[in-house]
Amino acid sequence: YGTLAASSFPTAAGPTGVAWTDGPYPGRVLVTNKIDDTVSVLEAVSGAPWFGTLAESTSSVGDGPGPVAFLRSHFYVANENDNTLVVLSSVLINGVLPYVTGTRPTGEQPSALVASEADNKLYLATKASNEVTVCDRDFATEDPLDYSFPVGDRPNAVAVNPAANLLYVANYN
Repeated sequence: YGTLAASSFPTAAGPTGVAWTDGPYPGRVLVTNKIDDTVSVLEAVSGAPWFGTLAESTSSVGDGPGPVAFLRSHFYVANENDNTLVVLSSVLINGVLPYVTGTRPTGEQPSALVASEADNKLYLATKASNEVTVCDRDFATEDPLDYSFPVGDRPNAVAVNPAANLLYVANYN
């Protein structure tokens, strides 16, 4: 098992990414577990599994889940090993949370993901492709991707400033 820094929440193996939700169930965090190829949903304050046991609050999501973001009732998880973006509903369906609603291919080795409420878009950096891909949230599971642009050598972090309409990208080299 892994733990989240400063919180000591139990997770599945290899916690890598974390995103907080403000709705429809506020106060939850989704943690990607890279070693187990799963995601876990936990109470944000107590760290308790959101639904039943930790195993019941953990679902398979793809090969090498890493970056995760929340945007308008959906979680988006980038799988670094199979180069996919998975869309997960944040709504409990038949006792299952999260519920996979779609998958789409990405560039090679997705390494960072950020969601922008201001323009309803996702920005996904891919370190082997040396680019950032932009996709509209409403079409996140459709192929082809909206558009990509080069950013430098091995992008590993992205942030968005909606007030200034700027995207920041940190490159490894």
